[in-house]
Amino acid sequence: MRVSPPLAYARSVVSVLELEWDHPLEYMLRDGKQPYDKPATCISAQYNWAREHVLHNGYDALLTVEADIIVPPDALKRLVACDADVAMGTYVFRRGKQEWNAYDVVEAGSGRSISETPERARELWGQVVDVAGVGLGLALISRKALEIVGSFEPWVAADYDCDWTLSMRAQEHGLIQRADLGLLCGHITQTPSLRILWPDMGPLAMFRVEYLNDGWFNVTPDGNIEIVVSGFYSALITKQQLARAVASEKYRKAVGEN
Repeated sequence: MRVSPPLAYARSVVSVLELEWDHPLEYMLRDGKQPYDKPATCISAQYNWAREHVLHNGYDALLTVEADIIVPPDALKRLVACDADVAMGTYVFRRGKQEWNAYDVVEAGSGRSISETPERARELWGQVVDVAGVGLGLALISRKALEIVGSFEPWVAADYDCDWTLSMRAQEHGLIQRADLGLLCGHITQTPSLRILWPDMGPLAMFRVEYLNDGWFNVTPDGNIEIVVSGFYSALITKQQLARAVASEKYRKAVGEN
């Protein structure tokens, strides 16, 4: 898990720690420091640290979970059942088109998410399908794949992250890439406000939104906002979120009773 600013989300961390697995697991959290100018280079460096750790310490595979992804308890079991060199869960990108991370086309300068074709996406819903690759927010990468594709590097030609490079190389080497379209993960975003995006086959947009409620904060006896970090959220709060909390009925009631 790569812990990125503002910090890891508690709900993401808890979901990883609750993974069901009958064999040894080692959890690795990175500090999210950014020693390079370009974010894509920083992300690649984090993945390369994990890759080297796996290859030099005899592990079978690398499970990647980004710090803003919420995974179900059976996620690892389902990824293993995909029987692929690179297996992915399904989540919604929080930037750009807000489409599924599972792509059936990944080329040098363009790609296509399965969710871009809603009718086909609904037909495949819940199934394990062969894909061209892409998002590694939740992925199980075999030792074989790590050895063959080499180090993680940004796809510089199109200014994409290292997931694009891995997908392209995996295709070149004939590796099996699959996505479980029933392994649904939440993707936490703070834009335009704190919320969670979930894949869905109902709406035209192919995702639903779990909105922020007032359960993320408490009010102390002296009227201060206290963050509940065991819920969705990070230990940091934006000014916008703080303003909404202070303006909420929950805050007014708590202050009025003191």
